[in-house]
Amino acid sequence: MSREIYRGNHILSYYLSKLLPLFVMPITIAIGLMFLSMIFMVRNQRKVALTNLVFSVLVLWIFAMPPVATALIWSLEKHNPPVAAEALPRADCIIVLGGALGYATFPRIDIELSDAVDRVYQAAKIYRLGKGRTVVVTAGNQPWARHLQSEANLIRELLVQWGVPENSILVETNSRNTYENAVYGAELIGRAGCESNLLVTSAWHMSRAKATFVRQGIPVTAVPVDIRSAPMSGGSITQLVPRADALAESSQAIMEWLGILVYRLRGWA
Repeated sequence: MSREIYRGNHILSYYLSKLLPLFVMPITIAIGLMFLSMIFMVRNQRKVALTNLVFSVLVLWIFAMPPVATALIWSLEKHNPPVAAEALPRADCIIVLGGALGYATFPRIDIELSDAVDRVYQAAKIYRLGKGRTVVVTAGNQPWARHLQSEANLIRELLVQWGVPENSILVETNSRNTYENAVYGAELIGRAGCESNLLVTSAWHMSRAKATFVRQGIPVTAVPVDIRSAPMSGGSITQLVPRADALAESSQAIMEWLGILVYRLRGWA
């Protein structure tokens, strides 16, 4: 399937893939229950209204507890434990996925490094250790950010700053999700003649990414980074107190499990 046909046939499903998961996020469910509570209260069904309100609070509280967030992230990360860079096998290509940088949009004056910038750092590190001869960066922009410089080019600049020669870096700037990372990245990997590859991405994302690349006929060795399942700081009592960062981690894990399910149903992984 050509790139143009793929984009034309899948633009609607792409937007739906970003929108529909929001309806199963803890905060969305909680807001929905609160909204129902108001409706039942107006109808003078106070018992039902109170029940919905209690459930909304419980949903937010449970998924915002650090132990719950850690368990959900661990359920994804445990399948691909981290490996010391020195212990990795040598390969032809080092594949690094995007989602690591924030754009220099106002009021920023430079790019922002997100939590997932470990992906870029590790790719540069294992290249300097001689673990691969070519770094393949596959990271395009979302449809609403096409006017911005592609993330792949921003990652290339960072890799160069961290010691990777520019002529050893290949970039793919059209992909918008993991499936397209593999489809479009395969073109560069084939052109570079890479028969063995190291795949660098976040540990919680590795299972889906690895399966997607393998589905495209690209053998990869997992290089998981951005480990998030380490217990959050605080004593045993404070672990029961809801935290915004824990809620974000829980939501990220739920989104990823949904992504795995969808990719399996669509035959992408």
